[in-house]
Amino acid sequence: MRFGIFSQTPGYEGSSVARRHWETVEEVVLGEELGFETAWLAESVFYPTRPMSNPLMVAIAAAQKTERIRFGTLAAQAPLHHPFHMATQAATCDILTNGRLDLCLGGRWGAPAGVPLGNPSEVLGQESRDRVAEAIE
Repeated sequence: MRFGIFSQTPGYEGSSVARRHWETVEEVVLGEELGFETAWLAESVFYPTRPMSNPLMVAIAAAQKTERIRFGTLAAQAPLHHPFHMATQAATCDILTNGRLDLCLGGRWGAPAGVPLGNPSEVLGQESRDRVAEAIE
């Protein structure tokens, strides 16, 4: 059996977004020290209580302080990203983490994510699946 950790950006009342990102890096370092094999990082762009603006960037930062633990996105919200940018960013992250990236793409995103991007409706069902398929291609 293998074990991993899942982070939705820890933090405490009043801590800054920057501090919360660095706390996530510290959590990953501790996870490796405790023997965990993977660190799954959420993309929670529009949740003020647990913001994670870019799990790929956090993985790169954590990779500079770790040697073995793998990094996974849980899940990169494919409908929010242009497929070309997602591919190049994931490839760059994989290089800078020395091949330790496990990319997980998610397809469903809700109105809180869509409204700031000019899409007030929730992307569900076939449209969501189509966007994930486009990202994979």
